[in-house]
Amino acid sequence: TGALDEDNGARDNYSSVVVTDPLPCYTLGPHLFCSDGTVFEERSWLGRGSEFVGVVAPSDFVPAEFNGGLRMTRSLVNGNTYWGPNGNENQSPRNPAGDTGFIRARDDDPQSGDSEGRIYDFDFPGLNAFFACPQNTIMRDRINFEQWVIWNAQRCSLKLQWYTRQSLKKTGATTNGTASGGTLRTLTDAAKNWVENDWAPGAVYISDGKGMGQHRRVVSNTATTLTIGSDWGVTPDATSVYEVVTETTWPPVNDCDHDEVHDNESDNGTTAVSWNLE
Repeated sequence: TGALDEDNGARDNYSSVVVTDPLPCYTLGPHLFCSDGTVFEERSWLGRGSEFVGVVAPSDFVPAEFNGGLRMTRSLVNGNTYWGPNGNENQSPRNPAGDTGFIRARDDDPQSGDSEGRIYDFDFPGLNAFFACPQNTIMRDRINFEQWVIWNAQRCSLKLQWYTRQSLKKTGATTNGTASGGTLRTLTDAAKNWVENDWAPGAVYISDGKGMGQHRRVVSNTATTLTIGSDWGVTPDATSVYEVVTETTWPPVNDCDHDEVHDNESDNGTTAVSWNLE
């Protein structure tokens, strides 16, 4: 909960991938994230924004004066995804892996802006590939992470253990079809008669045909045309099969113990974390 700190130098980059309905783009918490590949890797998913702050001592420390650099580092410890009508099928384990944030998701300079000795990182772990799920599917994510700071490749902080647990159900409206054409920033389906701006803000995904695999933010729509926030990498044509969703397509569902819990569990590096919650 809450909002990103004003002095986080990567704040604008975070807001650039947050679809702002129903919360402001600087607000942490449940969001639909949709990147065009220029700020972060190209994908579209639902997750929770999480900001991490490292406090440097002394507060006036300037890394460049000591020929070094600070960096917030993150690893995925373990996790699992569940889905299906009851959210407990087709387990998809998350294997341990490095998960350090992109440079555009970090502010590594403790003296930038009004930081006064603080560095930042943010992450938005969540559920990917939600477009293709059948209606009334429940998807759950449980993931454990560790977060720490390095100085010239050496760890210089405690490891913070944290986790995310998310549970969502595909119940809201969605629209799909085959495009009749497109331009650099549009996709047109002449067979539709949408209500103006019913799909904005939202996300469009091309699942087949020309431009397959692309995700883009929907910023407005007319009766037949979606306008996106950044150029297509490959312009859709009459072979492009698409789907559009908004955040209200996937409301949280709390029908399981600890659904929608998201918290720091330990900062001592030893407390066990619990993630295997079907």
